[in-house]
Formats: sequence, C-alpha cells, structure tokens
Amino acid sequence: MSENVSIFVEIRKMKVLLFVFLAGFVFFGCNRNKNQAENQARVIDYDFTYADFDQISAATFEMIIEPEKYRDTTVKIAGQFKTEIHEGKRIYAVQVQDEDGCCPAGMSFIPPENLMYPEDFPKQDQYLMVTGILKTTEFDDELVFFAYDLEF
Repeated sequence: MSENVSIFVEIRKMKVLLFVFLAGFVFFGCNRNKNQAENQARVIDYDFTYADFDQISAATFEMIIEPEKYRDTTVKIAGQFKTEIHEGKRIYAVQVQDEDGCCPAGMSFIPPENLMYPEDFPKQDQYLMVTGILKTTEFDDELVFFAYDLEF
C-alpha cells in the first residue's frame, strides 16, 4: 500500500514539474495576436495544451475530488471542440481522445458572453484552445470553467 502511495506522490511531483515547464513555455512564447499578449500577463496555473490523455484525465479527476484546491486558478487546455444540447441547454467542451480513440477526457466550459454560437466558434471536432478561470458555484460548490479566450 505504501509503495502505491509513493508512486502516486512521484506522479504528482512529475505533473507539477510538467505544468510549471509548460506554463513557462507559454508565458515566454511568441505573441501571435493581441488576445494572446493580454492573456500572457495573466498567470496560467495549469497549462494542459501539450498534455496527453492520461495527464488530463488525472488532473480533471483531481479537480472533481478536490475542488477547493483549484478554485480561482487559471487553466489553459487544447483539444477538439465539442458542443451539444443537454436538457435544453448548449454545452461546450474541449476534449482529448486516448490512443484508441474511445475514451474522451477534457473540460466543459462557459464561453465569454460576447460570443454567439455558431458564428464565433469552431466547427465540431476542430482544434480549439481555451483559457479561463475555475470558479465554484454558490449552490453546490462544483467547479465551473469560465473561459475568457478561445483560439482556433
């Protein structure tokens, strides 16, 4: 049992180092547009733009079980754009597939209020990079990803 715990701790340390490296890469990278330059002034706490399926799955699972740890943090994630109507409401998400293409991982998000679907969004399954802030809802303490920048 203690061997499993130490492996979990080592994996967590590797994830943190990877996120720090990726956040530094994003922060010091080239500016492609005005939004990107403005967003670089904001600190990206968790950058999943180059993360694989396993890393994203582990991180999003941890966000579910420890929402207080991730409250008010800035996240950047890239993958396939997905949208659908669920119980009369449009849901937006960024997904990454596993190697077999069977199991998605990713995050749903609430887009900026000034964007209109479908005009201001990519087509279904097109590449999308989303940057936003994780906040908890008042009524159930659930984390919600509020996007402030979409790049496609």
